[in-house]
Amino acid sequence: AFFPHVQHYARSLPSALRDLGVDVEVVADETESAGAGAPSLSILKRAHLIPSRASGFVKSARYLADFDLVHTQGGMNSLTAVASKKLYGTRFVMTEHCCPSPDIEPLGVNSFFETAEFQSLKPVSERASQVVTISEYAKQALMKRNGVEAKVIYHGVDQELFNPSVDGSSVRKELGIEDGEALVLWASRLTPLKDPVTFVKAAGMVATKVPGSRFLILGSGPLKKQIEREGMNLIKERRL
Repeated sequence: AFFPHVQHYARSLPSALRDLGVDVEVVADETESAGAGAPSLSILKRAHLIPSRASGFVKSARYLADFDLVHTQGGMNSLTAVASKKLYGTRFVMTEHCCPSPDIEPLGVNSFFETAEFQSLKPVSERASQVVTISEYAKQALMKRNGVEAKVIYHGVDQELFNPSVDGSSVRKELGIEDGEALVLWASRLTPLKDPVTFVKAAGMVATKVPGSRFLILGSGPLKKQIEREGMNLIKERRL
């Protein structure tokens, strides 16, 4: 049983497991759970998104007991699996993509759920068969900040899409970027947790040392206007 996270992860990992002959069932609607905003909130919805034969928290836990393994993502999203573990001995693996940082998020709903996620990690990890994270940095952060021991399993890469032979000339032409110009890409949510402001500041430093370098930001979020202002200031200063 697979609890989704971001859209590409929710689609790619179950697909790869199925290719290996594993019977995988996604236990929530991908479009519901993949929407950015407050992913930790989705556990409040998912208890009722698990197929109609299971409704409510306890019945959802019973439903998960029929699987050999449940894969959850994040402490809050693991609560149903924790209940299933306690009631039926269900094994579950939890992936934490990085260490929650309520100290970085602004006040409001994101800060609330980051705090809940932060506080849930330790007790949930003690009940999981294994905790997985995606980088050595995240592993060290989880141990330092939460006392959680994790195993690193890096994200896979689709080599048909990402390899040196892929021709990006059409994209460069569309963006008005010459072949000889170095292009640096940022693709992420524009939130304090991701810190895109540092990327913009670094871009100004790099541009002074690498003439002709170009920088592209893909993403949206509460820091979008600030990023636009920072970028315009660099352009006015002739640093970009």
